[in-house]
Amino acid sequence: LVEGDGKMGYVYTLNPDLRTVKKNPVRIAFLMKDKVAVSSGLDDVGQVITDGVSYLTETSVVRAVSHDTTSK
Repeated sequence: LVEGDGKMGYVYTLNPDLRTVKKNPVRIAFLMKDKVAVSSGLDDVGQVITDGVSYLTETSVVRAVSHDTTSK
């Protein structure tokens, strides 16, 4: 979540070119500690950017890296 106001907020998503970003409006379902549940606004979105979002603008060029979210 980049910014929010009540039940609305914004997230940055990775465009299909895997290099540029888009700032998308989302509806916030609820917040729990450092987690955000999004109820709408991410239809047809492949990847949400979670790291470094405070440095992004809609003209930013990024390099996508994947994080292993599975623990053994």
